Amino acid sequence: MAQRVTFRRRNPCMYKTRGDNSHSELFGFVRNEENQGTKDKRQDSRYTKLLDESITYNARQEEEEEEKLKEIQDIQTEILTFPSGDPASSNQIKVVKTPGGKLVAQHVKKQATRPKCGDCGIPLPGIATLRPRGYASISKTQKTVSRAYGGSRCANCVKERVVRAFLIEEQKVVKKVLKEAAAKK
Repeated sequence: MAQRVTFRRRNPCMYKTRGDNSHSELFGFVRNEENQGTKDKRQDSRYTKLLDESITYNARQEEEEEEKLKEIQDIQTEILTFPSGDPASSNQIKVVKTPGGKLVAQHVKKQATRPKCGDCGIPLPGIATLRPRGYASISKTQKTVSRAYGGSRCANCVKERVVRAFLIEEQKVVKKVLKEAAAKK
C-alpha cells in the first residue's frame, strides 16, 4: 500500500462574494437612505470600485488556489507511483518546497539513536550519533573516548569495574594469607 500525504485545501467559499450587505460591512460603507445627494453618489462609486477590485482579487486567489491544488495532486501521484509502496519506517516521505517554489517529495532517513552504555544503558557522551553505516566514514576520535572501554561503557561503569576487580584481587590475597596461616598451625 502506498504512503499517502494529505493536504488541507482552503475553503473556496471564503473568497466568493456574499452580496451587498457583506461587502458594505467589509469595506465600512453603509448606504444612507435619507441622503440622496452627490456625496452618496460618490460613496456608491467608491463602493462599486472597491467591490469590483475585491471580486477580481477573489478570482485571482481562486486561480492561485487551483494551481496549488494541481501541484499538490501531481506530487500525490508521484508519491503513489514510487516503486516500493510499503508503509514502513524506512519508506517515509515528506513534501519540501524548493527555492524555486516547486513542491518535491523527498525520502526521509530514519532517526539515528545515540550509542548506549552496555552495562547501564545511558547514552554515551562524546560519541557521534549516526546511522550504523555512518560510523565507517568518520575518524576514530569521533567514535571513541580516550579511556578504557571508551566506546562501549560509560565512566561510572568503568569505575565500578575497576573497583570490583580490585576488591576481588584483594579477596583472593586475603584467602591465600588465611590458607597459609592455617597450614602453619
